[in-house]
Amino acid sequence: MITALTALSASVVTASLVAAPAAPLVAVAAESGAAGEGQLFGVDWGSFVLVFVVAFAASVLVVAAYSLGLRLLAAGDDRAHRPPIATAGAYACIALSGAAVLYGIYLIIPLFHP
Repeated sequence: MITALTALSASVVTASLVAAPAAPLVAVAAESGAAGEGQLFGVDWGSFVLVFVVAFAASVLVVAAYSLGLRLLAAGDDRAHRPPIATAGAYACIALSGAAVLYGIYLIIPLFHP
C-alpha cells in the first residue's frame, strides 16, 4: 500500500514537472521589455552597485563603531582605573552599533512596517 502511494505521488510530481517547463529568465526579461538602457539580463546595474556600496559602507561603520566601543572598554588598567569618558563613549558606540543592527532587522522583516 505504501509503495503504491509513493509511486503514485512520484508520478504526479513528474507529470506536473513535465507539463509545465520553466521558462528561462533571460527570455522572460527580454520578452517583457524590462531590459532597457544600462541593463543587462533585466538588471539595473547602476542601482545594484549603489545598493552594494551603501551596504558595504554601513557594515564598515557598524563594525568600526563596535570595535571602537570595545577598545574604549579596554582603556585603563582595570575597570576601576578606566576614565569615565571612555566608559561613556564605549557604551555609546556599542549602543549605536546595536541600534543599526536592529534597524536593519526592522527593514528586512515586512511584518514590522505594514
